[in-house]
Amino acid sequence: MVFAVACSLAYFWATYFVPETANVPLEEVDAVFASSAGREDAQLREQIEEHLGLRNLVRKLAANYD
Repeated sequence: MVFAVACSLAYFWATYFVPETANVPLEEVDAVFASSAGREDAQLREQIEEHLGLRNLVRKLAANYD
């Protein structure tokens, strides 16, 4: 009985208080939950790309493609 009540309460809490995040980009989810995880990940990815020279490689390949 206790488990059934706990499950029912969890269902109502999740239904009415947790925002819907299906098909929402990470940046928007960060805004909903006031988090900066997406921005931090994007900054880290940009630093890694720059360090490995991937940006220059993409620019060269794009220039050769034209």
